[in-house]
Amino acid sequence: MHLNDQPENIISASEITEQAMSALYSVVIEPMESNLEQEDLDLIGVIGLALKIVGEKATLYEEMAQNGHGSNYGGSQNFSRN
Repeated sequence: MHLNDQPENIISASEITEQAMSALYSVVIEPMESNLEQEDLDLIGVIGLALKIVGEKATLYEEMAQNGHGSNYGGSQNFSRN
């Protein structure tokens, strides 16, 4: 199967990041929130923003690769290369 033959129900990196952040918040952060200091809450907020940015950039890269605009980075032919 080629990259262009992927099913349309593929979840984007942004959506995966949002779901992971939501799960971490509800399972880990929210139950501990009353025990955390403001500095810790601020750090968690910064980490959340960083993860959101990474997810958005990954989604843009996925879109570029699907549209054949990733040739500067090996194009869709080398998408899975290290």
